[in-house]
Amino acid sequence: MRKFADVKKAASADSAKLTPALKAQMAEVDKVLSTFTSEIGATPAARAAQFAGRPAGAGAAAPPPDDMEDENRGASGAPDMSFSGRSGTLNSVIGSNFPVSSAQRALLQKLGKELDAQSAAVAKVKATSLPALSSALAAAGVKVP
Repeated sequence: MRKFADVKKAASADSAKLTPALKAQMAEVDKVLSTFTSEIGATPAARAAQFAGRPAGAGAAAPPPDDMEDENRGASGAPDMSFSGRSGTLNSVIGSNFPVSSAQRALLQKLGKELDAQSAAVAKVKATSLPALSSALAAAGVKVP
């Protein structure tokens, strides 16, 4: 994601050189990475930056109020249906001495499939889409880091 941020910044600096095809290519990469972030969650680096940007006295060690695992609720009070929120409901099975329910097994399988699909999409961006985008931008005269 950091590499895409650098590419996006370079493209913004030379936006006059962007063709509609390059803009579409950038939008597709951005869509995949944004979907991963919204579905799975922010990267540890992004999470650290989020906490670092909080105002002084806000309790740097404490998570934001909408991120409390014991509640699994968003800021609106609605259940957190993100990947992280749904996987948090499985915390009770860690180290437990009772059998895992069929609903918990089903949720774990579903989350595993979602994670695999999202990981594959990000791997494809990293392996092919982002290098192709960088090359296309460089060919258009954009100075890509």
